[in-house]
Amino acid sequence: MEESPIEGIAVHTLDQLIIDVAAAELAAVYSEIGASVGSIGSPDVHLSDSEIRSDEPITYLILSDPQGDLLAHALHHAEENTNVYVLVGSRNLAQAELSADAARSLSVWERVFVAGNGLPLRLHDFISEALTSVTSAAPTGTTSQPLLILTHLPKSHEELRLYATASAAASASAGVFASATAGADASRRFIPIFVAGGNTRFMNRNQNDVLAESFGEVHASLGKGKFRCLIGSNPREGIAYAVPQQHVDLASLFTRYQPEIMRMLRHDSDHDMRQRARDVARGFVHAASGKALTLYGVGGVFSGAKPDHGGELLATIAGAHLRYLQGRDEGDAFTVIDLGSGNGLVSAVFAHLFPRASIIAVDTDADAVVSSELTLAEFAHTANTGVLWDESARSLALDSADVVLLNPPFHEGLGVDATLVQDLLDAALAVLKAGGELYMVHNSHLRYRREIDKRFARSEELARNAKFTVLRAVKAEK
Repeated sequence: MEESPIEGIAVHTLDQLIIDVAAAELAAVYSEIGASVGSIGSPDVHLSDSEIRSDEPITYLILSDPQGDLLAHALHHAEENTNVYVLVGSRNLAQAELSADAARSLSVWERVFVAGNGLPLRLHDFISEALTSVTSAAPTGTTSQPLLILTHLPKSHEELRLYATASAAASASAGVFASATAGADASRRFIPIFVAGGNTRFMNRNQNDVLAESFGEVHASLGKGKFRCLIGSNPREGIAYAVPQQHVDLASLFTRYQPEIMRMLRHDSDHDMRQRARDVARGFVHAASGKALTLYGVGGVFSGAKPDHGGELLATIAGAHLRYLQGRDEGDAFTVIDLGSGNGLVSAVFAHLFPRASIIAVDTDADAVVSSELTLAEFAHTANTGVLWDESARSLALDSADVVLLNPPFHEGLGVDATLVQDLLDAALAVLKAGGELYMVHNSHLRYRREIDKRFARSEELARNAKFTVLRAVKAEK
């Protein structure tokens, strides 16, 4: 930790490096557009003897900011400079909510824009709309201004690609500054400076290549301890984020898990029961012939646009159980909550199997929400589906769901954290009706059955293979 120039507040070393590198990059931009410049980083970064003028316009875009230090720096600057605007494009719901709360506590809320807070969640749309608002509020005579994009380096290349492409493309498409004496002019623009910091242990040249897809100039900063930054500037023209997508054939998906379906349906070793289970499993696969869906994987969503094997098993086993052992068919209207929907695979399979069901996909990750929206868009006219950016389904009514589908995370950073499931199980219990059913998949080496039995009236194992286990639990009747 280091001392920040913000009244002695301790700042994480990586965040301070990002701020200092941005300040250094800003010097070149200000010299280009003729503005005075001073130190906006740490006290030992001397860019000029003069301070930034109180009316000098700057717009910040804060993306991944786990400690909140980057936002604190931007808000402090906004308090001192009434022409500073702050955009928060966090993909994490908790971070976005904390950002909004921090801004509301200050006098700068009207100059802070938070994705999902009355603005789009899709990153390009959010940045473009927010920058358009900044453009319209710019003082008369404003020509160009820096757009400082500050972020921790994301874990995946696809998430970095989303950050870079959305920032570069949206800053170009947001509109240009106009004054009372001059019409819109392409020279009156935002000047993006993309600064992403990370641990050198997890950095590689492929990240440079990803940035270079969106920026004409990419270079690395000097290291500070174990940290370094990548900087992108001079955005390329005509770029757009291409959302990864993958076609999924349902018959092929169900065929892969036919042995698990048969074992679930076979209650004993009786020959007739085994034959019936085989026939039912084959019928389940046959009914899916010719049916397919398209998965979308935006940014850092788990599994990208690829089917997650745990999600595949959950959707297949839960669907077959509800169809053949619970007697639900295509004409049944019931409420399903997909808690932690990711790219929307499980919700989409259920929309195929139960077109009259109301299916609500819920996730805390903005990229997952956008991915699920895209995946479920094809069912807009054939099924009742919706997607929520929500923490543990807290915005949904208690005792409202017939079924909850759960594929919980178990990693926190690089480590395994089996406690992550507890809040999700509490949430599932809260939203289920009395007698409602939870279907949950988890890695077989994790022992979640005890946590389930603490909360639910009864539980059973429906399927298990080398990697995953599917459990079913029933909420107690009142």
